[in-house]
Amino acid sequence: MFNSVGSLNDRWKLAKLLWDVTRSPMEKFTTADGDKSTYELLSVDYSFSESFLKSFMVPWLSGIFLETELATSANFFRFVMKTLSTGPISYPRAGIQAIPDQLAGQIPAESIELN
Repeated sequence: MFNSVGSLNDRWKLAKLLWDVTRSPMEKFTTADGDKSTYELLSVDYSFSESFLKSFMVPWLSGIFLETELATSANFFRFVMKTLSTGPISYPRAGIQAIPDQLAGQIPAESIELN
């Protein structure tokens, strides 16, 4: 909320989005009735600026949804936001690098090609 990403207006909209999502029951996000894309929800319903969408939301959500158009269901986006906003976050005691290290440790060295 207090960093330089997005305008103050975008940050207020983000706070409203989080407020709306965290107050809604999870069951509300499990229906496809009247669903729209995440991009439509963010750009039309919440009116985030295009610069905020391109500089923050698209890169961040692309890493979660594995797609860059934000065509993912808005209900699924709300589900993810509620989960991220209200649930505990955890990571390995040895740090986040422990995850790829563990995965690589299970693969024969000759199977990994770099560069």
